[in-house]
Amino acid sequence: MRPRSSILVALVLALAAPSAAGDDGDDGYAAGRKKFAARDFVGAEADFSAALERGAERPAIYYSRGAARGALGEHRAAIEDYRVAIELYVGLARRDRGARFASQRSLGKCHYNRAHAYYRLGEYERAREDFSRSIELNKAIGDRQRRARKRLEPSLVKAYFGRAGSHARLGDTERAIEDYDRSIRLDAGHLKSRLSRGALRYRAGDFEAAFEDFDAVVVKAAETDPSAALQGRYYRALVHYRRGRYERAAEDFSAVLEAQPGSAKALYNRGLAYARGGQSQRAIADYSKAIVANLRIWSDNRRLRRSLAPRLGRAYFNRAEVYRSSNEPERALADLGKSLGYAPENAKAHFQRAEILSSLDRHAEALADYGRTLELQTRSAAIYARRAATHAALGDDASAVADFSAALDADRALGDRQRRLKKGLKPRLARHYRGRAAARLRLGQVAAAIADLSRALSLDPRARGALLERAAAYAAGDELAKARADCERALAESEGDEGLSARARALLEQLEEGE
Repeated sequence: MRPRSSILVALVLALAAPSAAGDDGDDGYAAGRKKFAARDFVGAEADFSAALERGAERPAIYYSRGAARGALGEHRAAIEDYRVAIELYVGLARRDRGARFASQRSLGKCHYNRAHAYYRLGEYERAREDFSRSIELNKAIGDRQRRARKRLEPSLVKAYFGRAGSHARLGDTERAIEDYDRSIRLDAGHLKSRLSRGALRYRAGDFEAAFEDFDAVVVKAAETDPSAALQGRYYRALVHYRRGRYERAAEDFSAVLEAQPGSAKALYNRGLAYARGGQSQRAIADYSKAIVANLRIWSDNRRLRRSLAPRLGRAYFNRAEVYRSSNEPERALADLGKSLGYAPENAKAHFQRAEILSSLDRHAEALADYGRTLELQTRSAAIYARRAATHAALGDDASAVADFSAALDADRALGDRQRRLKKGLKPRLARHYRGRAAARLRLGQVAAAIADLSRALSLDPRARGALLERAAAYAAGDELAKARADCERALAESEGDEGLSARARALLEQLEEGE
């Protein structure tokens, strides 16, 4: 039930065929209309075709056959029938002034249904043009005959709704919302317009405006349209979630699940709400049910597997996150493996697995996942730094130096691209320098290590631990006076930090013993 144009912009086929003088001849057309009304579209199409073969070249028959073909999914053939009907109605209006009014109404319906056919074929620009023409024709009739305005409102509502959907598909959100507004002004109870407008507002990040639309649908449809009320409640739950109202989101998802107990999407999203609300066991239970529901569809319908794979990947990934936060690393690892089976290019899943493996001292395995993460999410300084630490844990200090250097390059490049971040990046750059310095010191590169620690201190003077690290580096290079000066400075600045103070005194004692 995620807000999507393909669901919310479901254009309604106009079933009533237009009539004009002389439409009711005994040529199969009347029989076709009866079959159409009974939803026997195959029979209706055959009768309309037979009528045309017998020479009954009337626009209403072409229109009606187009409607039957559209109902059968034969949209290209329907478009051709509507084209002929439009030409015939235009000619009729020119020849017979008395038929002009009826022809204009019929033209409005032809353009509306052809727009619907174009929409179904994904030709949204053409659909938009025909919806616009339908609106123009209906408004023109209303301008000339004020008594007809009220009767025309349902047609205008549908045409504005359809054109809004075309705007949305073409990426013109502002104009789409304007047309949904017009539709709602004409019919405050047009729930599809409210749902669709809410979806666009939701995607645009205007969550409170979206909430108003979804909430209105829930209230208005409570008694008259339970299906629409359920949709509104689902989307309202999504807004609650995005605004951090996790308990209320869970309540709305629960209401949806009372009506649709097996809804994998509602179960998954309620799991998200429970997880964010700190209800870990409930989250795990919902993710598990969502996984089972999706696996059932997976086994029953091979055609849907491509679309189901990302959903299963997300469900396993999020359950893994809860297991990890609940200190169940082995279960988290198992779920991350399954997640990657369905979504192998999920960089977050590779990174999370690497982090868990690293915490379990399974550094060689972690290294592979950090590497894959960097392949999928290049130039990430944080991941370079984490892999560098893993190299160091495995005793590969040369690789650690290379990765800390890559982390420095990535963060400096980020600061150059986004200058407002430059100041905030300084403590992170200092950590990279300290990590590289430690690896360099183990490699015997004392001068380079001292230079890195000096850069770290210039970037983050509050990193007093770097003073002791530099003191150790000076001592390794037999620069004992400088080492002692750094220790004394660290001791002087360690007020309130007993750990730093103790380490500084211990290092001073070692230096004195060495002398």
